Amino acid sequence: MNAKEKSQITNLQMVEIDQSKFAIEVKDGEVRANLTQMAKPFGRRPADWLKTEEAKSYLVALSVTKKIVTADLVKVRNGGRPNEQGTWAYDHNVLIEFARWLNPMLSVQVNELVWKLLSGKAAILEPQLPLSASESELVELIDKASLILGSQNRLANRLGFSSSVFSHARTMPYLIGDFRKKQIEALCRKVISEGAGYIPNIRSVEPQNVDMSDILVDVCRIENTDVRLSLLSKLTGGMI
Repeated sequence: MNAKEKSQITNLQMVEIDQSKFAIEVKDGEVRANLTQMAKPFGRRPADWLKTEEAKSYLVALSVTKKIVTADLVKVRNGGRPNEQGTWAYDHNVLIEFARWLNPMLSVQVNELVWKLLSGKAAILEPQLPLSASESELVELIDKASLILGSQNRLANRLGFSSSVFSHARTMPYLIGDFRKKQIEALCRKVISEGAGYIPNIRSVEPQNVDMSDILVDVCRIENTDVRLSLLSKLTGGMI
């Protein structure tokens, strides 16, 4: 990051990662974030973390390494805009360590965002760029799979994380790591295949040539009620 980028101030902005929606800013080459907002969905407070021996030891070690006082690492902001109020991390290391205490998945995503911001590979307030062909394809897969399952929340539950990642796929795809993108793509293709794969072939099915019980079991796994009932009706001749 060059001197100009280090001195640049990025205006405060809300970001949403996993379950958390919190204010974040980049100032003087450092990433700062509102820990109070980050912790709220987890029913925790920065004060709870700061009381732990692990946090105390970590802040002391960090202050010694960086040769700054611990009071400059974590600060409480009062007044000003609502998004600014609360306990803030003034060092990216503190931000990552706090996120790890809250939730491992959140920690991974916060770590990715922090290092992309510090390396200049991403900016909080950069203009939204058109999606690449692969990114557009991923969004299309998400939409199709969500339609089959009935909602994006159900799709996210199968992956084990918040549906906010699907919003990032549309607006901030750089926040999603390559491994996670592959996870999402693989699950979406599986859902689409299991949910819609039978539709073109329903009318040509010959019961004596296939194991209908296997097909019925697979169809019953489809979570979208309309799709499931429609297929079951076709397979059973309207008996269901």
